[in-house]
Amino acid sequence: MKVLISDQQKLLSSVAIEDTESRLAAAFSKYGFRIKRIEVSVSDGNGSRGGVDKMCRIVARLKQTRDVTVTATNESLTKSIQQAIKRAERSVARQIQKKTFTDHDRRSDFGFAFYK
Repeated sequence: MKVLISDQQKLLSSVAIEDTESRLAAAFSKYGFRIKRIEVSVSDGNGSRGGVDKMCRIVARLKQTRDVTVTATNESLTKSIQQAIKRAERSVARQIQKKTFTDHDRRSDFGFAFYK
């Protein structure tokens, strides 16, 4: 699983980047072989004016199924990253479960598939 972090406004320190990578690894390690890559982008909508505008977007590029995109906005960049990781983990689990259920739904109890 490859992790790409995009921080064009230089909002994250090197420690924050390492923390984000370790949180992503912990959250997605059980799905590692089903994930091609995870793209994280952070931004600050209002710049130095402050407010609830720190945004984190995570795109999980999955193998053999649709990509998962989640966004979280908060007044703290750390909190928005944590929220986005939690949402992405739940969404990836649902998407993989949906894919697995669809694949097994076509199979009969005899071990072969029926196609219409």
